[in-house]
Amino acid sequence: MDTSIKNAQRQGITYALKATLATEVVIAVLFFTLLLSVTSSVQMFLDIVTYLGAVNVVLFIISSLLFAYLIGRRAGVKILVRKKRHTWIGLFSGLKVVLFSTLVCSAAALLLQATTGAIEKGWLLNYMMKPFAWMAVLCLLPVTIAGLWYGYKLKSKLEL
Repeated sequence: MDTSIKNAQRQGITYALKATLATEVVIAVLFFTLLLSVTSSVQMFLDIVTYLGAVNVVLFIISSLLFAYLIGRRAGVKILVRKKRHTWIGLFSGLKVVLFSTLVCSAAALLLQATTGAIEKGWLLNYMMKPFAWMAVLCLLPVTIAGLWYGYKLKSKLEL
């Protein structure tokens, strides 16, 4: 494999992981601050983590880092080697990471529910559609900003 392709993959992975971690931290801090200002208690945040399941939250973080690694690798090559449009590649890469991570967590929650008992009647709505709706509401703007930043930072590496 060409050295420039390996270098592009390495830079793509580095910036994708940075963008993913920064976005997750910003969203968590903003969400925690909003809940704290509305309820004046940390208990609501803990209740939400308990409701979602701590395992599911950790699974989302791990899967988003895994998908950032995989998608960032390809995006680095597209931007740095093939000279594709950095804004669109960065934006779509960020959205893919969130969508794939949400899909993994939704499927894991559905499988966990299926192993513990009967699946309720509205399983498609509860386990597939609602998580994507919440991700669209909570993550669309931060992920868009992080994806654009990601594409710009990779493009700036090309100009050096």
